[in-house]
Amino acid sequence: MCDPASLSMAHASSALLLLASVSIQLLTEVASHGYLTEPPARNSGRGPANGYCPQCGNGRGTCGDGGQFGSQSNFLAAVEAPRRTYTAGELVTFSMTITANHGGFHKLYICEQQINAQTPDPEGPNGCLSKWEVENPAGGTQWGMPSGSGSFNFQGRIPRGVQCDACTMQWRWWTDVGTGEMFRNCADIRISGSGSSGGGTTSTTAATVTSTLTTTRSTTTTTSASRCRAAATAWGTTDGKCLAVCDLLPAGAWPCAGQLCDCSMSTTSTTTMRTTMSTMTTTAGNSGGCTPTPGLPPNGATASNCAQCAAGYKWWPCNTNPAICTCTGS
Repeated sequence: MCDPASLSMAHASSALLLLASVSIQLLTEVASHGYLTEPPARNSGRGPANGYCPQCGNGRGTCGDGGQFGSQSNFLAAVEAPRRTYTAGELVTFSMTITANHGGFHKLYICEQQINAQTPDPEGPNGCLSKWEVENPAGGTQWGMPSGSGSFNFQGRIPRGVQCDACTMQWRWWTDVGTGEMFRNCADIRISGSGSSGGGTTSTTAATVTSTLTTTRSTTTTTSASRCRAAATAWGTTDGKCLAVCDLLPAGAWPCAGQLCDCSMSTTSTTTMRTTMSTMTTTAGNSGGCTPTPGLPPNGATASNCAQCAAGYKWWPCNTNPAICTCTGS
């Protein structure tokens, strides 16, 4: 015969094992294994609202847990002021924290408004999250999940056509778990148009060369007495006779003043051209170069892609606010 006390203990043990199994199952369903940290998700660091566990309970609903820890943890309604500002077309470094890696892939979606409880079917085929997806620079709009646990950075480009003063970025992770496990976060952001001016600006002046050609004309006049020549044939006048006679007579005396002999003074003009080349050169000011801004997260800015800002490049990374590239003059 079975001892009633032993039977009762066995039933209690079975009940405890069942309760533990159910609790583990419920915990698995409730707890997420990763969350978006840059930009900060609505559930990131919210303290008691999510049980001090930002990776917990963000697997259900458009923006995460959907009230699994009470009404305070309904992150669909937990709208915040924009936490980050990006520029359309900007290459951004995003971050996520993974606590239990189940593989798969993840994507980033953008809604041009702040998603809340009144937003109609944001993940539906006509929903606001179906319009814009952040682009993977390597191609496509998704990223494979890295192996292991910890914090991971990945780069993505904000679509060039999107602009909104207050909008929502959704991080969505599809795991390799066969039940179709999916985790979500929402982050409140702002996106300025690609033509908006960002941080540091660079002013460049094209080199100007002005050449001035100066021509100086000088005239030298030489006066000399020519040889006297016969001006008439009367009285047997010849060049020889004029030269012999007029050399002995004062200047202007007859017949050397044109009566019979021509001993007039001749003038020879010599014109000399002098050309002077004067050159004035204006050299463009040296910008001194552009480098990643010290003290700020690089957000993808490097010395090589900041260098193009010095040449007047107006797109990312030269137009962010705050400026992730700083240009200094010489």
